[in-house]
Amino acid sequence: MRGSKHQKMYNHPFTLLRINVTDDTNQSLWKPMWLIVMGNQREEISPTVANPCYRQRFDIEHMLRFGKQRLLMTEFQTPSVEHEENWIRLVMLAYVQLWAARELASHLPRPWERYLEQKNYKIVTPSLVQRDFRSNYFRDWYTRPFSQNPRKFNWSSSGSGSNATNARILLSKSRQNQHLINKKQRKFS
Repeated sequence: MRGSKHQKMYNHPFTLLRINVTDDTNQSLWKPMWLIVMGNQREEISPTVANPCYRQRFDIEHMLRFGKQRLLMTEFQTPSVEHEENWIRLVMLAYVQLWAARELASHLPRPWERYLEQKNYKIVTPSLVQRDFRSNYFRDWYTRPFSQNPRKFNWSSSGSGSNATNARILLSKSRQNQHLINKKQRKFS
């Protein structure tokens, strides 16, 4: 390792580890990986601990990247540190929910991925779970047609007319309310 004029490497001792992963026949699976362990307690960290810690760091970095790009982790702007910490906790809970729902998700290829060779998708990423959730569950919520038929309530207790007349009154009131809401939205935009 090369130092600089202001940062001499002899002031920062380190331990260099070479990690080589082999299979049952002692054949190397990948190229060797070189890790540097620095700090005052570097002698206490064994190579069998350093490798899993580095691999865990890889997962944490992917989680943070996904949280920033897809779960809007950094989009919440507030002067209160407590509110920002609560937002980070909420994003982490959303990520845990995606992780917990990975067994329920199905692989939905994008239009340009449909003709690719079908693979055995045992590892379902959080983005695949999020895409499946958006396409299956939200589609059902927002595209459900509005039912024009009245529900079967007991209208006799209210003491007014037949079921069809009451349904027409409720429907016309809901249309009037929707018209007022649309009018207010146009006013503010």
